[in-house]
Amino acid sequence: MNAEVTAAPQLVAFRGPVTVRRGPGAATLLLSGCEVAAPHRHGCDSTELAFAVAEVGALPAVLRDARVFGPLADGNDPPGRRRYRIEASAADGGSAPDGWSAELLARGVQRHRAAGRAFFGAVPPPRLPFGRRFGWLLLLSVLRLPGATRIIERLRGRT
Repeated sequence: MNAEVTAAPQLVAFRGPVTVRRGPGAATLLLSGCEVAAPHRHGCDSTELAFAVAEVGALPAVLRDARVFGPLADGNDPPGRRRYRIEASAADGGSAPDGWSAELLARGVQRHRAAGRAFFGAVPPPRLPFGRRFGWLLLLSVLRLPGATRIIERLRGRT
């Protein structure tokens, strides 16, 4: 790894397999996988990087433990394009010390994260006592019977 890459910000670090797809339209290169979670959280977040009008050579279908850096500062880039660098472990999980890396030119990049984990982590699940759950279960089961609504309305004093 050279000094230019270490100076560039790391956009995302994936853990495990990363699927590489080329697509038509604006997002011509898609990387999707499990992003390394922050130290205070366990597990991983499903993340997808979409590169707009990406120009890159041959890419494997699956990368392992990929990291994406960029945009890299270089005055030689074509107007409206930025350079990004993808680094990954050896595809065979082997012992290559440097692993695999490639640079690409793209107009921009978008990061898409699954929001469900963060959302449901912030909103606690409702906690109901057993008696209240059982009461609602009983009431809803009785209301399924024909004529039960009229009987309950009479018991409550409505006609």
